[in-house]
Amino acid sequence: MCFATPVYVGLTSSSVLSDSNKLITVKATDLMGRPVDVTVMLESLTDKNGKAVSDIQFIQGVQNIADNTRFSWDLKSKALPKGFYKAVLSAKSTKNDKTLILPKSTVELKVIGKLGAVTTRVGVADSDQQSKTQWNDLNKGQKLPKRLELEPAQKLVVKIGASDTLHQVFVLFRNKETKKEIALIAQPETEGKTDYKLELDLTLQAKDLGYNSGLYEVILVLGDFLIEDSVEWNLGEVNLQVASGKSKAVNPLYAITYGMKPEIKHEFRKPEPRPPRVLSDAFTVLALVPLLILLILWIKIGANIKNFPVSLSALTFHLGLAEHSITTWVLFTILALFGVYGVFWLKLTMFEAFKWMTAPGLVTFISGHRMLSQISLSRKG
Repeated sequence: MCFATPVYVGLTSSSVLSDSNKLITVKATDLMGRPVDVTVMLESLTDKNGKAVSDIQFIQGVQNIADNTRFSWDLKSKALPKGFYKAVLSAKSTKNDKTLILPKSTVELKVIGKLGAVTTRVGVADSDQQSKTQWNDLNKGQKLPKRLELEPAQKLVVKIGASDTLHQVFVLFRNKETKKEIALIAQPETEGKTDYKLELDLTLQAKDLGYNSGLYEVILVLGDFLIEDSVEWNLGEVNLQVASGKSKAVNPLYAITYGMKPEIKHEFRKPEPRPPRVLSDAFTVLALVPLLILLILWIKIGANIKNFPVSLSALTFHLGLAEHSITTWVLFTILALFGVYGVFWLKLTMFEAFKWMTAPGLVTFISGHRMLSQISLSRKG
């Protein structure tokens, strides 16, 4: 009887392809990881919009010599724009084995690349738009030729033009004196385009700067999940005269402080106070009343203790018992019971009681065994 064997084709290389590494490697085995006689073909490669890459169709995978379960495709010669792709893989039996189940597999890939050309325009404009903006055009890596001076009635304008759509476009303002940083997001200037714009109004957005005037470094941060070389571009320095106002206190939960932290001291719960002496004595008397009643009843009914064996082992056994005694009516055992519980209540803890009862418990076991043996022998005799 022949059983069907499903074939698994899965990605073993990185799912991220870059200009320096466009190697796709998969592994074809059965469900137990054992090799099977198949070849693997890359049938198609489509982008997120479902458009197929025209020159990547039905490409035979190159089998690894050292590991015949691995197949590879090197797409270095293929021009793949940055983005997300789906690769369809199919396996085919080399021996026309009808018992192999050969489903198609789909793996998701991401192609990343370097950031293209980026230009930045930094300008100073009046908040009321009465005067013309004074622009400074910068290419990637360049800095402002001189420090920009801004009054409270002015605003700083930063425009970014990129060749790629960017997921993260931040303009970071770092105070030269306090080293505090404020990050503001540059928004797309035109929907669907790759140009971004940030306007910092020193009157309307003074709160964002904490009402702190002074010298700031302007740093442009550009990044995207399809960009492998994120950019942190220092544009230069600006002197901002921010509109006056009351700075909001920093939440202590988010404040960053350096130095030794205060020592954390743990206080354990104090034990409950003991009851008054009068109450304790009254409770003790009430607890002893049943014992007094028991003794009176024994005398009244004439208790018979003739069968109690008089020996050292019997006395030791009954004195060592704390509970479940066979002859609990024996006075010595009752006195021992109250003695143990009294010391435990007044002085010992539970763990100390366990510790100190180890040796007496062993003696009680041995003496009890001997006493019961003597009773059994006396009855047989």
